[in-house]
Amino acid sequence: KGKPKNSTRVKMLHDHRNFYVRFECDSVDAGKIAAKNESPDKERWPNGERVELFFSGGFTDGRYYHLVCNAAGQRYDGVERSGSADLGKGWKTFIKRREGGYDLTFVIDMDFFRFDFRRTNRVKAQFYRCAEVQGMAEEESSCLGLGVHGEIGDLVFGF
Repeated sequence: KGKPKNSTRVKMLHDHRNFYVRFECDSVDAGKIAAKNESPDKERWPNGERVELFFSGGFTDGRYYHLVCNAAGQRYDGVERSGSADLGKGWKTFIKRREGGYDLTFVIDMDFFRFDFRRTNRVKAQFYRCAEVQGMAEEESSCLGLGVHGEIGDLVFGF
């Protein structure tokens, strides 16, 4: 509600093999961004400053994928309405800290997540960011202010 204090830009593209989603996260307190990679070798919920991506991939029954990564690289993934899943081979993340914030890029293998653009160029999707400073949730924002874990909109790919 209202204009966010910390701006977030989301950029997307694909090359028929991978779907790339880049979050450019600005922070008014960039030096105080709270995030840890507590167990880099295994998945666990990423506490602290994080971004989340929800998308339907090849699902047509209401299920969707949920990918999460914090500013330190801790990752989590699952299939909503089905429980957690081991999707680690299907996606990568790249993080770049910069003055004034950080950039986080998801690289998503389109075959692994069953994107079939011969069938449709639409995917249900939602983007979410939780900005935290020194361990305290400061601001939560999503695309168009839609709710998380429920309301997701259409993402239409052009070719």
